[in-house]
Amino acid sequence: MSTFDGLIREFPSIAIDNFKLRPGVNVYLLSHVHSDHLSGLAAKNWSSLIYCSQITAKWIPMLASRSSQTAFENGQSSTLERRYAHLSRYLRPLEVDIPNYLDLGNGRKVRCTLLPAHHCPGAVMFLLQDDRSCILYTGDARNEAVDLAALKAMKMFGFGAPQIDQLYLDTTCCHVAFKEFPSREIAISDLVTFINHRPRLAHYYIDAWTFGYEDIWIALSKAFQSKVHVSPYLYELYKAIDDMIEPKILPHLTLDGRSARFHSCRLGPTCGYGGAGGEHSSSRELIRIQPNVSWFSEVLRKERVQELETEREKQRFFQRGRVVGRIY
Repeated sequence: MSTFDGLIREFPSIAIDNFKLRPGVNVYLLSHVHSDHLSGLAAKNWSSLIYCSQITAKWIPMLASRSSQTAFENGQSSTLERRYAHLSRYLRPLEVDIPNYLDLGNGRKVRCTLLPAHHCPGAVMFLLQDDRSCILYTGDARNEAVDLAALKAMKMFGFGAPQIDQLYLDTTCCHVAFKEFPSREIAISDLVTFINHRPRLAHYYIDAWTFGYEDIWIALSKAFQSKVHVSPYLYELYKAIDDMIEPKILPHLTLDGRSARFHSCRLGPTCGYGGAGGEHSSSRELIRIQPNVSWFSEVLRKERVQELETEREKQRFFQRGRVVGRIY
């Protein structure tokens, strides 16, 4: 959960990832689509421009709440309510690694460059510069060694790279509780090994409750030659950005819940485990994988286990072989 107030002290006219209307703020930046960074954007009277990545600009007007998705899929609503559809005309997509000059008012401009954050599709960091200050806002970032190497190769960090005066850093995992923190590669490799040691007919529910778990889907699809079953809503979102992203995600997803071994769907009536009678649904061997960094903190892990015990709606789908995976 983001606790950042959105204000950049060196640039008082800018707010990032917090959209409460404030006097003097006339430039709003959005780092990615996770809901804790969208505070204030549901207001129908929003009328300011929002600068973000191309993927974020594509997704924001398409987003729907979980309750709206459930009502639509269960036939309780004839339409899917897009919570941020009213923002379409205010979104201004920017390319990554291309400097843009934004007007702050009073004759001051800022040079804004988007950098990849590797947190979820479209997630970016913001490098803001003028003749007075240079700051880097990371947002929610997960830059591993290979990602940092790619950043160093970008034009922005070539000869004559700017000296950063202030760093607005994502400190979510800057704690001794996360001293043992595996890379994506290791975490996914461990998951594949885990599955290889389970019964061949077992199916898996990858509880990807938000965006950012796409690497898991791709790896499982490749390793086991089985696409991941997702809801029509998710499939629509990834189809919309298919020409914007690498590696491709859409080829590893399917709407056919009966044939899929891996699921990140809603486990509803269109899925073999939701009543449609999939190929192995009678085996009831459905294993749940919960990818979450909280599992690497003893305190957070205990809290998360307590939360899982209260999820009665999902529990009825995991009568046998229920496993919560400590991955990612």
